[in-house]
Amino acid sequence: MNLDKISEYSEVAAGSIPWLKPLEKRIQAARSSGHWCLWLDKYAFAWAKRCDAAAERWQTLAKAEQNKERKRELRSKADAIPSGKTAALMVAAALANDGRLAEIQRRCAAWLETLKSQLGDRFGCVELVAESRLLLHLGRANVLENVGLYCDHTTGLPLIPGTALKGIVSAWACWAEHFNPAGHGSFRGFTESSRQRRNFTAEEARLACRILGDNSATGSESAGEVIFVGGFPLTPPKLGLDIVNPHYDEETDRHTRQIRVCDKTRLTPNTFLCLEPGTIWRFVFYVRAGVPDAADLLKQTSTWIEEALTQLGIGAKTAAGYGRFHPPNDNERSEIKRLDDELRDQIEKEQTLLTASPEDRPYLEFIASVKDWDEQIRRLAELGEAEKAHIRRFLASEEGANRVEQWRSTRGGRRQIKRLEEAGLL
Repeated sequence: MNLDKISEYSEVAAGSIPWLKPLEKRIQAARSSGHWCLWLDKYAFAWAKRCDAAAERWQTLAKAEQNKERKRELRSKADAIPSGKTAALMVAAALANDGRLAEIQRRCAAWLETLKSQLGDRFGCVELVAESRLLLHLGRANVLENVGLYCDHTTGLPLIPGTALKGIVSAWACWAEHFNPAGHGSFRGFTESSRQRRNFTAEEARLACRILGDNSATGSESAGEVIFVGGFPLTPPKLGLDIVNPHYDEETDRHTRQIRVCDKTRLTPNTFLCLEPGTIWRFVFYVRAGVPDAADLLKQTSTWIEEALTQLGIGAKTAAGYGRFHPPNDNERSEIKRLDDELRDQIEKEQTLLTASPEDRPYLEFIASVKDWDEQIRRLAELGEAEKAHIRRFLASEEGANRVEQWRSTRGGRRQIKRLEEAGLL
């Protein structure tokens, strides 16, 4: 069932809930805004109530209907509407996946590039690819319960917070300290004293106190020398829906009044949001200014992050395989390089535009606005003289000459050359 049908079938309940009718315009405005996080926090509850009320209304009408064909039609409408929670999360996922996060993700990547240039050799990062679904901040406050997903509150871009990244690195460093290589993968006993980083003696864990800070029971005496910024998507993340299906319930014995576990007679799947696998993530951290041996700290932090995320995972349900990552393969490394090159070119163009003279600015703005030159040339007849002059100037540049050579080598490109010649631009 698509969202348009759900919206159409649930309109029957719009007037049956007194407090819902004044919100109708706001609900539609929130959907058209494209901000999935705002929708989830402010309007998902109202939409869920509307869908639940609509399904109940269609069921009531079906029970009262005598005509069998009409009864079947009414029941099909009731069955077509998912639970209110699922319908609300479907809207949230659709808003997040409509392409608007791409520009937000690009701006975030540009900010990270600026941070890298400012920090220099104190900057560190690890690129990994999500190989399973990712759940973060599932228990965040929301009226729908257990549907949360960590994101930037202003933009809605899903992120992995630095606190979560530091937490998983802390756990992995503690495991490295207690690992018993002679015990076939077992661990030494964990005690209150052995968990304190100042007491770590294993070679792999000796830098834990410097990287993560002191965690003494009597109070921390030093902060970590590495700042964990967090994980950021290099490609626009995709939201999806997942379910957990409880098979057990609790009931009270009529005679003993004791609570006992029993099988559920009717399964009720619980829907929640997740991030789909396949997204390339960049995990960013840096060393504080003035810290000695920064290169050693960056190297050890990189190692721990990669090991922890590929072998342990991050977020909820890691025991079930969620939140796992893998190092990028050759194709994915090529994709990372391509994305970084495109980003640097874009940043360079924006910097050039900021410092351009008033005479050159219109030309540079036009060039920056062109996303597809083939499509631009096809629309030559729709362009004004100013835009054609910008194209003529571009074709005279080195980049333009290279593009013309590429066009000459293909049949479709030669058609573009013909269009340019007919317009007098070549």
